[in-house]
Amino acid sequence: MSRALASLGIPNRDDVNDLAKRVQKLSRQVAALDKKTKPAAKKAAPKKAAVKKATVKKAAAKKAAVKKPEAKKPEAKKPEAKKPEAKKP
Repeated sequence: MSRALASLGIPNRDDVNDLAKRVQKLSRQVAALDKKTKPAAKKAAPKKAAVKKATVKKAAAKKAAVKKPEAKKPEAKKPEAKKPEAKKP
C-alpha cells in the first residue's frame, strides 16, 4: 500500500512527521530573529509611518486632479413585449 501511495507522490507518516519537526525548528528560528529585530523596528516605525501618510496624500491628490466629470447618458427605452393571447377552446 505504501508503495502505491509513494508512486502517486502522497507522503507517508514518516514524511509528515519530518516536515512537522522542520516547521517547528523554522518557527523557533523565526521567533528568535523577531526578538532581535523588534527593538530596531520600533525605532524605524515612526519614520515609515510619516512616509506612508505623505504618499497616501499625494496619491489622493493625483486622483482628484485626474478625475473628470462623467457625462450622463440618456436611458434607453425598451419596447414593451406583447403577451400572446390565450387560445380559447
